[in-house]
Amino acid sequence: MNILYHHRTMGRGAEGVHIVSMVKALESLGHIVEIVSPPSVDLRKEAGCNVFKLDQQTTSPFAFVGRILKFIAQKAPQAIFELFELFYNLYAFLSIRRAVNRFHLDMVYERYAFFSFICGFIAKQKKLPFILEVNEISGIKRFRGQSLVRLTTWIEKKIFENADLITVVSSFLKKSIVARGITADKILVLPNGVDLQKFSIDSLDSENTVREKYTLKKETIVIGFVGWFAEWDRLDKIIEIFAELFLSYPSSKLMLVGDGKIMPQLKEKAHKSGIKDHIIFTGPVSRLDVQKYISAFDISVLPHSNEFGSPIVLFEFMALGKPVVAPTLDPITDVIEDGKNGLLFPAGNFVELKHVLGKLLSDKHLREEIGQAARRDIVENHSWECKAEQVISALFKRKPLQNT
Repeated sequence: MNILYHHRTMGRGAEGVHIVSMVKALESLGHIVEIVSPPSVDLRKEAGCNVFKLDQQTTSPFAFVGRILKFIAQKAPQAIFELFELFYNLYAFLSIRRAVNRFHLDMVYERYAFFSFICGFIAKQKKLPFILEVNEISGIKRFRGQSLVRLTTWIEKKIFENADLITVVSSFLKKSIVARGITADKILVLPNGVDLQKFSIDSLDSENTVREKYTLKKETIVIGFVGWFAEWDRLDKIIEIFAELFLSYPSSKLMLVGDGKIMPQLKEKAHKSGIKDHIIFTGPVSRLDVQKYISAFDISVLPHSNEFGSPIVLFEFMALGKPVVAPTLDPITDVIEDGKNGLLFPAGNFVELKHVLGKLLSDKHLREEIGQAARRDIVENHSWECKAEQVISALFKRKPLQNT
C-alpha cells in the first residue's frame, strides 16, 4: 500500500523515534510511506537526536524555521501557543493536499496532536482509510499544561469519531477515550516497541567501555535510569532509596543517564546523601550510545512515570535483557507481568520500591532470570515490525475500510 504518515512534532525526543520506527516497520512489510512533517523537520535524518541531550542543533537548511517554532513553543503564553496549533491546520492542509495529489494513496496514518483535524478531513473527503495514533488526550496531566481544554476536547472527539482505527499506547488511554463516547471496538491498545537490531544481546557492550569509563569493578552492581530528568520521574526518591540500600549493599552504584532542568536539584540531593561518590550522573548522552550505557546496568529502574504514556526506554531495557523495576501504572502493566518479565511495585509506594530493589541486589540468579524473560517477551511481541503488522491487521478486520 501507499501510505501517507502525517505528524506535527519536531521529532527530537521519543516521539521522533516512535514515528520513524513505525514508518520503517511499515516499509519493511512492503508498504511505501510518505512522511508529511512540519517545515524544517526531516525525521529520517534527525529523529530522536535530542532524546538525552539538550539544545542539539538541527542540520536542516531550514533550521531557522525550526528555531522560530521552538521560540513560539517555549516563550508564547499557553493560550497563544494553542491558537498557533489550531492555525497550523492551514499549513498542514497545503502539505497534505500536495502529497495526496502527488501519490496514489491507499491509506492515511496520523500521529494525533491537539487541534490537528485537517488530515482526517482530507482522508474522509478522499474516502481513504484513516488510522489515528494517539499518545495523549486533552485534559490529562502532562509535561506541558493546557489552556483551551474545552475547545480541544470538543475538536478531539470529532477527530476520534472520524477515524477508522485508533491506536493508543496504553489501556489508560483506551478507557479514557471510550468514556468520552467513542466505540471501544475501533481502539487498539498498541504499546511502544523497540528496534531489535539496535537493541539486541549482540549489541551489548562486550568491552564494557562505560563500566571502564567510570572504573566500575566486575562485582559492582549498577542500578540505572535513562531519560529526560523530569519531576514526575521521581529521581529524587531513587537517590534517597539508594542511599539507604547502599548501607547494606556497599558494592552497588546508581547511574542516572541523561539531562534535564532538575539536574541541579538532583546533584544537590546526591551531595547531601553522603554517598555522592557512588551516584553517577553521566550528563547528556548521544542516542547512538544509549545501549552502551544500558549494557553497564545490572538493574534498570523507573521510579515513576505518567499514567498514560508508554516509555520507550522500558522496551530498550527489556530488549537488552535487563531486569526492570517499575510502578503499577497502566502503560507498565500493559507490558510487564510481575515476577515474570519484570518486577512491579505499587505506584508511589517508595517503601515497596526499596524492597523490590533489595531483592534484586541480593539475588543474581533472579536478576538473570527476569532479564532473560524480558528479552524473550520483547522478541516475541514488541518489535516495531510486530506493531506495524498489528496495525494493518486491525484495520483490515474493520468493515468497511473507508468512511461512509
